[in-house]
Amino acid sequence: MSRLLGTELPQELAALFNGQDLTSHWSRTVPLVTIDAAGFPHFAILSFGEILAVSPRELRIGLYPNSTTTRNAQARPNVGLLVVEGDAVYYVKGMAREKAAQGIVRFDVSVEQVLVDEEPGARITGGIGFEMAQGKDAWLDMATKTIAELRG
Repeated sequence: MSRLLGTELPQELAALFNGQDLTSHWSRTVPLVTIDAAGFPHFAILSFGEILAVSPRELRIGLYPNSTTTRNAQARPNVGLLVVEGDAVYYVKGMAREKAAQGIVRFDVSVEQVLVDEEPGARITGGIGFEMAQGKDAWLDMATKTIAELRG
């Protein structure tokens, strides 16, 4: 059962999304949920190179222009992130506001609610991972540029 942590990212998540040491997070992902025009959840996968915590109350995410996820967040700003970290699963709910950026669509997400699932005696052994055909260096270059734009 999930437990409410409050309206701020816990220290471990703020540190996880600080935009530093992207190399060690290169294959990790974070599912992002938006709401589609019919009211159904729409799922997307973000890499750690597309998420930046600027404070415990605010995340910035960089999305592709013209994507369904971008259109959903523009029209219906309620979003959710699912973060697997250690032996816990965190659910971050927030409101997305589009901000000007180059090459990406930037959303500043105000953190409205953070919950955690931790089950005594159960270990989370992994989340969703990825590998790019272009390789780690190509991803790192793209991720570094995106994080720089999110810092903007």
